[in-house]
Amino acid sequence: MMFTAMVVLQLVGEGRVELDAPIERCLPRLVRGKGIDGRKITIRQLLQHNYTLAGLLVQKVTGRPIGEEITRRIIDRIGLRRTYWPSTGNQNIRERHPHGYYAAKPGSPLVDVTVMDPSLGGGRTADLHAQ
Repeated sequence: MMFTAMVVLQLVGEGRVELDAPIERCLPRLVRGKGIDGRKITIRQLLQHNYTLAGLLVQKVTGRPIGEEITRRIIDRIGLRRTYWPSTGNQNIRERHPHGYYAAKPGSPLVDVTVMDPSLGGGRTADLHAQ
């Protein structure tokens, strides 16, 4: 999540995005529904909550997928040699890594959920693999 926020804040620093502008300005009619109005939600508020939309915002402003922007602007720039943004369909984690487990309900057997398609989360940077 922090890498997505960092890219959005870099776009703010470049003058391409305004923190106090409504998300509607960059993503017209996307954030709408019963009781939801993108004209009343600022990018600043967005950075405090929903990273899927922030990833879409980066893609709209730059014309490039969030994974490419995070790789170019952060991972490569600061020399994170063993950190990467997985490509769509990539279900492997490079090198040694911890495993994550999930129980459907208390007392249920644990299921290893380490391997999954991280692109399912869209702009969520929680899907970034750092080692």
